[in-house]
Amino acid sequence: ELHERAGAAAAIGARADEASKHFERSIALFEAEGAAHPAARVSARLAEILWDRGRLEQGLESMERSLVVLLEEEADEDVAALAAQVARFRFFAGDGELATQRIETALGLAEALSLPEVLSQALNTKALILMAQGRRNEGSVLLRLALEVALEHDKPSAALRAFYNLADAGLSCGDRYEDAAETVRQGLAHARKVGNRYWEWSLLGFGYPLYCLGAWDDVLAMRDELPHEDWTQARLAFGEVLCSAVPVCVHRGRLDEAKRMVAAVAELERSADIQERCQYGFARAQLLLAEGDRAGALRVAEAVFAERDSMGVRAGPVKESFALAVQAALALNRLDNADQLLTIVERLPPGVRPQFLDAHVARFRAQFAARRAKADEAERLFKGAGGLFQELAVPFPLAVTRLEHAEWLAAQGRAEEAQPLLAEAREIFERLDAKPWLERLGQPSPVVRETDAVAARS
Repeated sequence: ELHERAGAAAAIGARADEASKHFERSIALFEAEGAAHPAARVSARLAEILWDRGRLEQGLESMERSLVVLLEEEADEDVAALAAQVARFRFFAGDGELATQRIETALGLAEALSLPEVLSQALNTKALILMAQGRRNEGSVLLRLALEVALEHDKPSAALRAFYNLADAGLSCGDRYEDAAETVRQGLAHARKVGNRYWEWSLLGFGYPLYCLGAWDDVLAMRDELPHEDWTQARLAFGEVLCSAVPVCVHRGRLDEAKRMVAAVAELERSADIQERCQYGFARAQLLLAEGDRAGALRVAEAVFAERDSMGVRAGPVKESFALAVQAALALNRLDNADQLLTIVERLPPGVRPQFLDAHVARFRAQFAARRAKADEAERLFKGAGGLFQELAVPFPLAVTRLEHAEWLAAQGRAEEAQPLLAEAREIFERLDAKPWLERLGQPSPVVRETDAVAARS
């Protein structure tokens, strides 16, 4: 038990190697005494460390063996905790059916035995399963309940996981980026209050809602607080960094910096965790497109979008990869390919399809209409896409849409109508310091202008 407690303390402090040694010793001692239930409980803790070290399958196999044996005996808190962990990791391994079975076992035991921490964790996992199935409202309610239960019963680790998943799956995946950013801030404050370094780093890595809101300097500042000397100490955080700091660097023209971030976590490409593979794929596709490898970008982005049934179409890397894939297909003039991708989203039920995707569909359909000389349709769709992005308060895709609209107007000989759109796009790109996009506008970046001004005064 002392080794178990020492391992738990090390895990909270993000000292994974130390935690593993204590948990392994604890399991060995329990097993030597024939204490199968406590050994199984600690195996669930060890599996979490293994998962965070990229060894998901190893931890999952061990837990499944223990759970099958223990389910034949009298159920207790240890069995409930183990069932909840197995369900969680089955979900991230892409096995939604077995995850659903295990989570129902965990929930039943947590309710019957009055186990608030297991209940919070199991509600959290069930919410993720439901959201991946498109049942976002039901999942969001369960995430809020998971947080409420954890806070009420003073279970900090469960509460911090609930803060994280509420910000991600509950709010960001629902296009509620301002609420998601506020939840990240609340979670960070709670992690620092209770001294949980693991979840502090994890929340610092989740900069995606801030990326969407255009708070790009904050995204990079949060990234810089992470342990770059050994990224594996904060694996969850560095996976999420791929979806926020990498696109920021790409859109600011800092490709070498983006490449270093992607190269540092290259092992995620072969991870057993579907979430990590999607995060890596999105970042890789972003880089390939920026480097001019449109065919490569299309291939990688399509592979990520193909995981929509497992991850949910609202997941950040999935919906972002959809936009990258269509953009690459259009750049390659593969109109049939682009049309197929757009049709997949258009056929989704309205309650499943996020507004973020609706806006991109309108943006790309406008480009189709422009290619086919359907001026009225192109005008309507460009305006519709801009309006949807404006409602979401996501400045970067709004600016890109305004720019594309203006370029089309100019090509139609309507340069005067294009000017207000160009001015709006320029203001946003300048605020974001998006140098490659300013160059496309023919407008130097603020840094260049400031340098020129200094030279003139000299």
